[in-house]
Amino acid sequence: MKFLVKYFFLLISFSVLYGNHIKFDKVYGTQVWSHKQTITGIVSSSYFTSALIYLNDQSTQLNIGANLVFSANVVLTNGMNEIYVVIDSSGTKFYSDTIRVNLGYKILPEIEASASGDGYSALLKSLVLENPKELPLSFVWMEDEYNPAPILQRIEGSEAAINFSSTMPLGEYYFNLFTITSEGDTTKSRTMITLNEKGVKPFDIKKDHAKWIDKAVIYQTSVWAFVQDGKFGNITKKIPELADLGITTIYLQPIFQTPDADQGYEVTDYYKINPQYGNEGNLRTLIQTAKNYGLRVILDFIPNHASTKTFFGQHAIKYGSKSHYYNYYQLVKDNSPYSGDQHITSNGFVYYFDWSRMPNLNYENYEVQNYILGAAKYWVQNYDVDGFRFDAVWGITARSPEFTKKLRLVLKRIKPEILLLAEDKAAQAQVFDERFDVAYDWAASYQWVSQWSWQTVYSPYKTVFMETPEQRSKKLRSALTNNGSGYASNAKILRFLENNDTPRFISNHQIDRTKMAAGLLFTLDGIPMMFNGQEVGNTTHPYDMWLIYSDGRTIKSYDKNGLFDHYKNLMLIRKNYPSISSDNFEEISPDPGASVFGFRRWHKSENIFVVMNMSVTEMNVKLNIPIEKLSVDTSKIYYLTNLISGEVKSGKPSEFQDLNLVMNKYSTNIYLFADTAAVVVGIDEKDNDNSLPTDFVLHQNYPNPFNPTTTISYDISNPGLVTLKIYDMLGCEVASLINEYKSAGKHSSEFNASHLASGIYLYRIEHNKKSLSKKMLLIK
Repeated sequence: MKFLVKYFFLLISFSVLYGNHIKFDKVYGTQVWSHKQTITGIVSSSYFTSALIYLNDQSTQLNIGANLVFSANVVLTNGMNEIYVVIDSSGTKFYSDTIRVNLGYKILPEIEASASGDGYSALLKSLVLENPKELPLSFVWMEDEYNPAPILQRIEGSEAAINFSSTMPLGEYYFNLFTITSEGDTTKSRTMITLNEKGVKPFDIKKDHAKWIDKAVIYQTSVWAFVQDGKFGNITKKIPELADLGITTIYLQPIFQTPDADQGYEVTDYYKINPQYGNEGNLRTLIQTAKNYGLRVILDFIPNHASTKTFFGQHAIKYGSKSHYYNYYQLVKDNSPYSGDQHITSNGFVYYFDWSRMPNLNYENYEVQNYILGAAKYWVQNYDVDGFRFDAVWGITARSPEFTKKLRLVLKRIKPEILLLAEDKAAQAQVFDERFDVAYDWAASYQWVSQWSWQTVYSPYKTVFMETPEQRSKKLRSALTNNGSGYASNAKILRFLENNDTPRFISNHQIDRTKMAAGLLFTLDGIPMMFNGQEVGNTTHPYDMWLIYSDGRTIKSYDKNGLFDHYKNLMLIRKNYPSISSDNFEEISPDPGASVFGFRRWHKSENIFVVMNMSVTEMNVKLNIPIEKLSVDTSKIYYLTNLISGEVKSGKPSEFQDLNLVMNKYSTNIYLFADTAAVVVGIDEKDNDNSLPTDFVLHQNYPNPFNPTTTISYDISNPGLVTLKIYDMLGCEVASLINEYKSAGKHSSEFNASHLASGIYLYRIEHNKKSLSKKMLLIK
């Protein structure tokens, strides 16, 4: 009997020992991504008196069933964990191998900061979603130092009451919740409350996004190709030029560790920087420099698939189904959308298209979820990035739709103002259903995953602007309306002419049509995006792209066709007129309509009209301004200002109902219809200084006169406290726009005077014991 006992064996799901009394079924690597693990196994003989499982030298009784199979749940601790099994057979003890696994994250409470409110009163609340160690928790609320005005001092407790007032500056107020465990660990959550003309509007984490996103202009940057050395530092040097161009957001293509293939989309470690681009300090400098210039930075994040050269991929390939990580990858084809594009590698992993080195991750596996969520949080918490563009996330929402909802919640809890951009179809409503803020301008069909709605034929490449002239308006209308089906009410569309997967627009359309399409791009609802090199007419396909710029030359010096200034002017118009960044859009019907297309954009009383001549010839266009939809005084003179050329037409409202315009071939005109003529400033007259300011300057507000919003810009050469206030002509303060610490750089603030009467007002800025003032005119 004793002889038989010596040769029984134990199967558990951690590691493999050959030629010993205990043989293991599964092989673990050195890292796991769930603190809750289930150990299963089997013994080869029933001749034993007791069985124990040890976790970090703490033992628990191991119950073995009649069929000699057992299952034990263990809860790991932070850091390294040691696990082994001991079986006692009549006084003889048999030991398993010791398994050493490191928990890939720190076990902390999951807390959501939220707010409720009515009128001008609000209540901040903490919601404990998970307290895995069941530790006593304490809470501290603090306001963000950059809020429009101070309102909340440090408050201890799970709730905090706030009272706003109608005289406080309108805008977004952020509040940080610090949760401290009895072991001294701290987690930070965050929420916001928007103060508008009607009172408070608490942030809805499932649906809302920050105001800055509506006004974003994104610039996609290929780190390895943007400037000759392909380093973070090269991008940092170009930030002043990008800020001068008018972009608001830098989008960095993948910066993670990779075998240097597929433009960085084959990721081997989501927590490490590609050393070819620089180090952590270089990246932090890039991000901070961008913020100094008022720009935000988002990262390209790849959650759908991972390289087989990851630590878990190599382990899974080596040990096959015995590896703990084998089912980190999708192993079975499914019937989800895009399943027709699924293939299987020789190792049994499922992948899309020709991505055999990058199989799909398995989001039914809780550890995969933790690994990816942890990585995304890491870049927000450690680098303060402002958002992510989620590559091929269409695949995850198709296979595991609940995960992309979870992804949103996890990230918005720590930074509600973060931008979540999905590489997915804006034409499909589920993309925005408690998931993402913005999605791609792709057609709804599943047959062509990434069909740009403006592109009618994949090969040979063809867009609506390359159709026969009599088809262009019809095709464009279809592209802008989701083939007539419309978009979800909460859809926000990423608009583009180029990205890292498309041919260069100018290569197929030449300069005139490119400028025309750019005018459309920057006046549509949604978020415009540019791809590096587009601003100077680079013609190299992104797949062949290398070294767009050099350190020794300015970006603008590469422009041979006036594109840089054209884009710069379009961005300035977009910045200055809230109508263009609103969600309001309706088509108008210029005549002739086959190759001439028009639409109206509006915000409150501001109205912008955009007309495109998509013909190869100059056109006489009849434009009918829909006066009946506008709040106009029929006795007053109104002005139609071409914001591109500066040309102005004036007359009574009735005179704009049959207006004749002469339009150049392949052109887009942008008109402001208002009771005052707009002042159009040419690019050459604007400040082209790309360096940090050398003096304290307050600029004239623009537009001026204004109704009801205007932008006030200022430069500071040294960091410090800045206050910006508005006064009436009697010297009474009517608004406080800024009272916060600002870094050196060029800054601006929008002033909404909808609650004020027409008249002359003063705006006054104070910084480092100096003050400057200017006048502005509000006309209603």
